[in-house]
Amino acid sequence: MRALPQGEYDKLMTATRQDAKKTTSHTYGKGTKGGKTQDESQQQQEMAEACNAIVNAGYTVKRDKDNVLYIDQMSDEDTIREPLAVAEDVCKEISSFITRDKKKISGLSASQLKGQRLSISLQNAKRLIEEMKKKG
Repeated sequence: MRALPQGEYDKLMTATRQDAKKTTSHTYGKGTKGGKTQDESQQQQEMAEACNAIVNAGYTVKRDKDNVLYIDQMSDEDTIREPLAVAEDVCKEISSFITRDKKKISGLSASQLKGQRLSISLQNAKRLIEEMKKKG
């Protein structure tokens, strides 16, 4: 409503049967107003670090026939690529998922993840790190 000319504002308020003289400001809710919380920023950082750790250890992430994520050795093709690019692909694979309709939803990079998808992806990444540590 900021940059709305006063005449237009008055018309809008009249159309909604409100008194334009009584409404002079707008209050925001307690949400993040479309941004990300400090906790999400920290989780995104953790996610990026987990993906980098997987790649730096010489592994990548794949899905089996049941669409379960697992750790696998990097291919020769991946070893010659830029490690950050491979890590981004790892994050995208971890954050992708299969819908009930058996449709694959593409993954996102760590910096694009938010909310529940970020939390689930981070849990999966931590589980994969533990699996990687067991492999030695």
